[in-house]
Amino acid sequence: MTPTERRTALDAAGWSQREFARRIGWDEGTVRRWFRTIGNAPEDVDRWLALVAQFFIANPPPSRRPAPE
Repeated sequence: MTPTERRTALDAAGWSQREFARRIGWDEGTVRRWFRTIGNAPEDVDRWLALVAQFFIANPPPSRRPAPE
């Protein structure tokens, strides 16, 4: 996964790099390096992040539209 793909996945989940690090239990500085370097993250982390992004894309949160009259 490239850094751009990681950023896109985080955007889909609505997470910051800090939140992502917290959720996976890794040091924030290490996670930040993954977003600067191609292929630096563990493969299982990249696979999991891709699955999370796919879930959020396929299942967006409900919108706050006014109730129909």
